[in-house]
Amino acid sequence: MHTGETTLSTVRRPSAHRAYLREVSKQTTVLLLQGFLFFGTIMRVEETIRTLVTEPAWVRAPIRFLVLDFALVLGVDLSAAEAFVRMQRLLSGRNVVLVICGAGDGKTLRALDSVGLLDLPHVETFVTFNDAMECGSACPPCAPMEVLISTRRDGERVSTRLVRFQWHRDEACR
Repeated sequence: MHTGETTLSTVRRPSAHRAYLREVSKQTTVLLLQGFLFFGTIMRVEETIRTLVTEPAWVRAPIRFLVLDFALVLGVDLSAAEAFVRMQRLLSGRNVVLVICGAGDGKTLRALDSVGLLDLPHVETFVTFNDAMECGSACPPCAPMEVLISTRRDGERVSTRLVRFQWHRDEACR
């Protein structure tokens, strides 16, 4: 499990965009999944996600985005796919966006789609992890943004400024 702060996008951005991404990354958790996911292994994943959104972890560090990286997953059985639907409902209750990446276009993605997970609200899918970090957790569609940027020198804040900009999803994902 990683935070978005340790797994930032590799795309170069203007300073206002980078400031926004830094703020969003604090609210992003990344789970790297691997192996074959079935009823026996999915319980650990479900426990981990449940821990993230229940007290006291939620009070200490609420999240806005949960990125599940399936790049090392060999397959998903029906019970595991249904567990992801349960997890999404739990996340949705906390307004957490479930971001799925690396599932490819084969069996894993079909298994998740067969239970309707990909059609649920607050679920986004991306081909690669970097795409997910760049778009899935980084940019609300066509939203005007305000970012408070503080400049620090020797740990002391020397200036603060409010930056406003319009960032369109299709611009961010090019």
